[in-house]
Amino acid sequence: YQLNRAAGFDGQDWMPYSRIINISWPGDTGSTDFMQAELNAMAAGRRLVPLLVQLAEAGIAINLISHSLGARVALTALNIVGSIGKSNLVDHLFLWQPAVADNALTNDSSRDVHPLGLGVFPSAHSAARKIVVLHSRGDGVLGADNSEDKAWWQNTILGPSRLAVAGWNIATADDPMDDALGNLRGAYDKKWWTFPSFLDSGFGPAIEKLYKDYLPLTFDARKTTHPQRSMYVPEALKKTVKENWARLEKDILAEANALWQPCIDCLRNGERPPEYTLLSPLNHRASVSPKVAKDYVLRLKKLAVNNWVPEQPPRPALGYVGFKEVAGESAIEFDVFLDESLANGKLFPVDQSKWLFSHSGMRVPTQELFEETYQQEIMQNNLIKNSKFGRY
Repeated sequence: YQLNRAAGFDGQDWMPYSRIINISWPGDTGSTDFMQAELNAMAAGRRLVPLLVQLAEAGIAINLISHSLGARVALTALNIVGSIGKSNLVDHLFLWQPAVADNALTNDSSRDVHPLGLGVFPSAHSAARKIVVLHSRGDGVLGADNSEDKAWWQNTILGPSRLAVAGWNIATADDPMDDALGNLRGAYDKKWWTFPSFLDSGFGPAIEKLYKDYLPLTFDARKTTHPQRSMYVPEALKKTVKENWARLEKDILAEANALWQPCIDCLRNGERPPEYTLLSPLNHRASVSPKVAKDYVLRLKKLAVNNWVPEQPPRPALGYVGFKEVAGESAIEFDVFLDESLANGKLFPVDQSKWLFSHSGMRVPTQELFEETYQQEIMQNNLIKNSKFGRY
């Protein structure tokens, strides 16, 4: 509705302004099992590919707009499309507060810090003529609430009065979930957390769900925390874990071999490619070769040794920091490709920090947000100017 309104819809005649397809998928933004939400998003993105190809072959201009984890849906689809050589399939990709890493658009897969290799989309950039990133420091889900110096759980250490104040602030907030997560210093950068204890442990929940037929894959954490205690692990358990890993590795490699060529053939013919199950964390790839599958198994084993807890934190969210840490003179992790893409206009960042103050603020926008983002940045500067949206 807001997009149509920004294009000139007067609330009466819908016919010139109804060329929008909504894509939804199973997701739960309140879940602490963030990896499972990512897997769901990538499965949806894989299913989106044939539709995009069909629309493009029919001569229809395509513009994608995603919000939050929807960025992973869109980037998965475009990464697959780009990797099979279909350049500039869509006119614009708008990533609104994208819940992906700030270097997700790099063309260098070696920069991926995700322990299972699903953090970057190296071919996605080639499938879009222009990519607009709408980010905001006011997003309490993707990053910290700048108005608070301490997380609310830290206040518990300082006494009940501090906790009561924090609780009251959250309870009376316009967007309680956004404010709660903002006081927690953001949810996105804690998606691999094990502390506080009420959050799920690393990737454990998602891995155990994905490979439930192969458990156990690790020993009891209490018995492996210290090497000297490993002798107390029953030999039968050690044998079971070893056999489970052998079985899982065999089945993962079998899946890679079975689907490698069918995936390529389906994509070439504009058909829906098969979905990976055991290799679902790699669904953002057009196909998974046996070599890539072997590398994935090694990554999985390394993660298991650490009881599913990654050795390093995730990259900051693109929807929170933009490209600040990966491009420009002050970049901490400078990326040549991203810097050049910003310079030539392929990537275009829009800082909404002055008018967007919550993760869900775009649903019912303030007048300023509507004018600045919907009308100016999305509609006037891009869709109407370059893709003729709203003019039929």
